[in-house]
Amino acid sequence: MVEKQRTITATQIGEQSTREFPVIEHEGRNLVFYLFGPGTHFTNVKVAMSAKRYSSPEFPGQEIDFSPATISQSISIAVQNPKRTKGEILDSRWLQLGPYVRASEGVFLNPPRESGEFVTDERTLNSYLTETEKVNGIFVVRNREKLRDFAFVPGDTYELGEQEHKTFLKSGLARGFEHTQEEAKRLPKIFNSGLYPEGVFVYDGFKPTNRKGETDLRVAGLNSDRDVDYWLVVCGYDWDGYGSCAFGVFDAGEAFL
Repeated sequence: MVEKQRTITATQIGEQSTREFPVIEHEGRNLVFYLFGPGTHFTNVKVAMSAKRYSSPEFPGQEIDFSPATISQSISIAVQNPKRTKGEILDSRWLQLGPYVRASEGVFLNPPRESGEFVTDERTLNSYLTETEKVNGIFVVRNREKLRDFAFVPGDTYELGEQEHKTFLKSGLARGFEHTQEEAKRLPKIFNSGLYPEGVFVYDGFKPTNRKGETDLRVAGLNSDRDVDYWLVVCGYDWDGYGSCAFGVFDAGEAFL
């Protein structure tokens, strides 16, 4: 028996309209989520997510406002119903998973912000790794303060271009996406031959810059390449790339047991 999706009822502040928002469990926390778009990542995050606030009897005295999901959070939401994600998002658009910084030796996933702006300086980003041990080729930084699902994935831990599902799922990039030092557990629900028989294609947007200090802020994404026999494409687009969708989340606290 399929478990029914948990939801909350919320009312838009200043309006009379109510709506149901789905809730998932992610890393021991309840996340209320909503899909924003289509639009550029800037539009989805800066405009749409900040435009509306909600209230709910489940959170008395507290406003529900949405923040951009991290790459790991986006994956947890996407794989809750992989066929629906593929049919309603990936086949017609692309899913903006979250930001990353392309650097000289690899990619920094979910870079933190300082004074409201993403940190893109390579030396500063490396300084966040000083207390983190390299395990299975990558650095996965414990969540604390402004660091949320932050990781560094060296370029020699993953391949670009066409590859089998299992090759990508064993890669540092897949593990960094899930923010885990071990093998990816959630991604196989969508990175599989049942949904994408031809495998995975990783674009050059994840290629290291190979020049010390040169960085590039990008958005990681997924979409279906229907023109090439259904590859699942792992994209790395410019910050204001063409319109698509992004998940916004509200942290509702510790997961219900």
